[in-house]
Amino acid sequence: MFLGGWLLGISTFDYAISSPQTRSYSKIKLYGGSTDFDRLHIYNTVKVASFISAIDPNISQAWTPDTILLAEFNHSLDGGNVINLPAALTGFQIYRKEAGSSTSTLLTTVPNGTLQYVDYTTQAYKTYSYEIVPITDTEIGSPLIPDTIYTDYFGWYLMDYDTPSTVYKFDLNIKSGTISNETDVTTYQNYTQKPSVAQGERNYIKGEISFMAGEISAVDGTLQQTSDYLTDLRTFINNQKPKLFKSRKGDVWKILTYGLNVSYTDEIEQQPAMVSFTFCEII
Repeated sequence: MFLGGWLLGISTFDYAISSPQTRSYSKIKLYGGSTDFDRLHIYNTVKVASFISAIDPNISQAWTPDTILLAEFNHSLDGGNVINLPAALTGFQIYRKEAGSSTSTLLTTVPNGTLQYVDYTTQAYKTYSYEIVPITDTEIGSPLIPDTIYTDYFGWYLMDYDTPSTVYKFDLNIKSGTISNETDVTTYQNYTQKPSVAQGERNYIKGEISFMAGEISAVDGTLQQTSDYLTDLRTFINNQKPKLFKSRKGDVWKILTYGLNVSYTDEIEQQPAMVSFTFCEII
């Protein structure tokens, strides 16, 4: 994980990249005789000649996963710190960009010292890149740009929108039914050949999903259905908090959930339960 190592993406909500390594150097030997060094960028890998010759000295360098040190000297003996800022860090801005897009979206700003961030809002089967930008009270530094990630997860996921500490996954006997698009349309009969139609701003989705409740045991792969699971799920569904709902196809909705219904299969001794609830998209 990283922020100076940061957790960036989601495969099944856990994807980590390597962090800039914490190392101490007492001596660096620079070759070139009497030379002015405007910038010092040290990598953890040996770069080939073609990579070095392609560097444009007029363009500021950016942090990469194999960067050990990046310092701009800014016409002084002060080499700055490892993220190319002369002042004390106050935090980091985290941006995300979808492959093919020309714009980045600011996801959040986190305070200095934060060691983990999880992006729960990614869609399935998309390629994303991230930028982690160090900031002070008055300046921003060069971004850390890790490798792109491709999101690939299966199932339906439900979690609290603001603090998703609990994530429910549904992928057994799923029936999503019809997800309706609710709009505001009024037809006026005004004694002409055709009516007048007015459409308002209302435009949201509403639906119901059913599935076999429970958790798959990591030990033997069997379905575990306990009364505590159903009780906790009922409390979660009806807690009146906004939620993030992600479909198997990659849709991501901000919703409210309500009305947990349970149907037991009495013909089977263990009485496996089918569960359904209603969801409605919100702002």
